[in-house]
Amino acid sequence: MKTGRKTGGKESMKSTVEIKKEVTDLLALKPKVLRRSAFGDDHHRAIETQVTVLKDHLSESDIWDLAEVGDWPDNVRDAALLAHSWIAGEPLDDGQTRLVDQWQELVR
Repeated sequence: MKTGRKTGGKESMKSTVEIKKEVTDLLALKPKVLRRSAFGDDHHRAIETQVTVLKDHLSESDIWDLAEVGDWPDNVRDAALLAHSWIAGEPLDDGQTRLVDQWQELVR
């Protein structure tokens, strides 16, 4: 199994251990994150969706299908796609390496 180490500028797929840790840390962080933005974005729902993507190993196609059927707001869909990209080892914004880092600025 791949370990999340860098391979030519891109990290490899996340390991089961890394995914479980991210799920645990996202669930622990969720109650500390501001529930809604000034625009009405539901941050808690976005975090819950990321956890679902991580636990169920949803494909990008699955995410788009669920977003359409579930009428997900853009921020929820985008958070789910970000979780999918993180599993695949794609770089996150601002050089961050974990999904929980993306939520730190919204901790109250």
